[in-house]
Amino acid sequence: MGAVSRNVNRLVMIAGLAFGTMALAGCDSAEERLAKHVASGEELVQDGALAKATVEFRNALAIDANSVAAHSGMAEVYEAQRNYPAMIAHLNKIVEIDPVNVGALVKLGQMMLLGGQLDEALANADSAIAAEPKNVDALVLKAGISLRLGNTDTALDFAQQAIALDPANPTAHAVLIGERLQAEDIERALAIANDITERAPQDMGVALVKLQVLEKRGDAEEVGAYLQQLVERFPDQVSLRSALSRWYAERGQDAEAEAQLRAIAEANPDDSDAALRVAQFILAKQGDEAARAELERLVAEKDEKTPYQVALAQIDYEGGEQEAAKTRLAGVIQDAEDAGNSADANSVRLMLARFLLRENARDEAKALVKTVLEGDAANADALALRAALRYDDEDYSNALLDIRAALASAPNNPQLLLLSARTHLKTGSTDIAGENFAAAMQAANYAPDITMEYVKFLRLDNRDDAVLTVLTQAVRAQPGNEKLLNALAAEQLRVGDWAAADETAKQLAQINSESSIRVRAATLSGRERYDESLALLDSLSKEPGQSDGALAAMVQVYFKAGKIDEAMDFLGGVLAENPANAQALMLRAALNISEKKTAAAEADYKAALAAAPTVAPPYLALARLYLREGREDEAVAMLKEGVEATDDPSGLMLFLGGYYESKQRVDDAIAQYRALFEARPDSLVAANNLASLLVEYKADDEAAKAEAAKIAGSLRGVSVPAFQDTYGWVQYQLGNYEEALRYLVPAADALSDNPFVRYHAGLAYAALGDGAAARPHLEAALATPDFAFADEAKAALATLDANQ
Repeated sequence: MGAVSRNVNRLVMIAGLAFGTMALAGCDSAEERLAKHVASGEELVQDGALAKATVEFRNALAIDANSVAAHSGMAEVYEAQRNYPAMIAHLNKIVEIDPVNVGALVKLGQMMLLGGQLDEALANADSAIAAEPKNVDALVLKAGISLRLGNTDTALDFAQQAIALDPANPTAHAVLIGERLQAEDIERALAIANDITERAPQDMGVALVKLQVLEKRGDAEEVGAYLQQLVERFPDQVSLRSALSRWYAERGQDAEAEAQLRAIAEANPDDSDAALRVAQFILAKQGDEAARAELERLVAEKDEKTPYQVALAQIDYEGGEQEAAKTRLAGVIQDAEDAGNSADANSVRLMLARFLLRENARDEAKALVKTVLEGDAANADALALRAALRYDDEDYSNALLDIRAALASAPNNPQLLLLSARTHLKTGSTDIAGENFAAAMQAANYAPDITMEYVKFLRLDNRDDAVLTVLTQAVRAQPGNEKLLNALAAEQLRVGDWAAADETAKQLAQINSESSIRVRAATLSGRERYDESLALLDSLSKEPGQSDGALAAMVQVYFKAGKIDEAMDFLGGVLAENPANAQALMLRAALNISEKKTAAAEADYKAALAAAPTVAPPYLALARLYLREGREDEAVAMLKEGVEATDDPSGLMLFLGGYYESKQRVDDAIAQYRALFEARPDSLVAANNLASLLVEYKADDEAAKAEAAKIAGSLRGVSVPAFQDTYGWVQYQLGNYEEALRYLVPAADALSDNPFVRYHAGLAYAALGDGAAARPHLEAALATPDFAFADEAKAALATLDANQ
């Protein structure tokens, strides 16, 4: 490992581990052999021969399983290979053998800090300082952890202690910089960064800290100039060239951006990913033909052609030449087989299978996956694809078998973990689903889509208290992600944490000024400072291209402030400029409804419908208005029209099903919910409503009962009272009375005024012979006038009386 490479990791890793010294004089033969293996391993590590070094250290451990030096060597090998779990295992062994081994304690603490395990990291730092109070690395570690924990005074104290012992220590200075950045004292942070850069100009870690400060300062030109300096200083650092390429691209300097990517590829001629990044950039900037030419050149020049042929197939496929793409992939598969490269052949087979799935050619795709698994039963990608196919086929038990097998070789694959979560959710294993969602999110470093799916799960599981924590962690991991910042702000506003929402608005301001203003306006409105909120939104409304969200926010603040006339005037001005603004029409209609001006509201809703005939809100708003006025036939006609006309009719279908249900048109409601469930099989609401009606009104129909049981499986374990009632009632109908009560009792507690839920709980208790518990539920159901199952409830009570 060269000097620059060591410096890259200096801010997060110690320079080396403490190796046990061995007095070779007078050793017996076992000790001599142990020392030789360790010394040879250390030399091989320095030469970069990690596989051979591993053999030497393992030979040493075979002689003495408690050799600190051998475990240290193995930890260093695994660190170089980025196999951090294995590295941590050896570090833990060192601490077990030698509890005061400061090097291992510090390294463990650093790994825990990087992984966000702050309490564990702090414990290791404290142990190291207790063993060696003036160890600079331990002091710096304690300072860094304290800064992350928000203990600023402690962080500064330990950083200063480290600097007193080692005035040029870059990591200690980085803590001082971090503290100043937290305090938004950018200039002082930059002054410290400049100082340590001058002290250690060839320290890559120091350079990156200064780059972070410059980015925080917000002067893009200054950042670019510094990146150019760093590329000249560290020409072999891919990450710096990549960052400079992005900087050029953001400014439209495509030739310069491409040059940096080409420099990376030329410096790493065997790295196909580097070459493909050049082609991908050309594709984005110059189009298909230019990218195709680049890839054809690579196919002609490179010995390993498969990655470039595959990329050409992707361009063919996305460009509408599907048959050409599939033919090309078939040729690549044959070439790989002829060359005896089954791994490449299988990889391309799976890519071809994914293409086929996009065309709904499921049988052909399944055949390709089967071929892969026949030759390589443990192929994680093939297992994952077969699991996804089985999931789509609702074969959840076999899908889980494939997922478990795939995770055995790819335990941190986010997509596998996500599929596992979804599958466990379908089978009702909510606790496991939650664990898998969390693991997938962490493995993906809080990728927005996965994070938001986990948030949706938490809300469904009535764990709103965890949502804020998850979103806060996600924003910490992805500080510049607009989707996550907006979600965090919305949650902070929901719980009324105005100060926290203001802080999030500051972060949003660097990405999307409109979102930031809307959040700030909402915090002012939440504090009932309506005029200030309106002033902010008014400034936003004057910006070109204002969004519907900004418009709605302003009207909402007017409404909360009781300024209906002002809101009407504002919307009138918007509509004067654009009479077909559907959002403004919908908002004005809502204000008219609040003022009981029904005719005016209807006119606005119809105008909105004419302006936006493919979206659902105008249809739904008109249907609701008609129902309030008793115009039921018109309401149903409007809903049916919307179902046919809109891009996403799911909300309309759900509302129509609910209307039919309220009118005791059970067959119509079942048909509507079934259509919705077929269109949206992931909708738990659709599943609940359909299963509920089937088991409630079609209990004598074995086919309907079986359908209900299958559909309700996805509701198992979900802590929503209505879902608990449905699942529990299905279990009752299947004769699983104890399982039924596990769900019906909490549902009845939460929905004590619902006669159906009380009736279900009463019958389940009665079926188990607990008349005392059954009676109050059945009596509560009968207390509701015109209860649909009054006769059945009375019969159950009569049976209880007879059995007393």
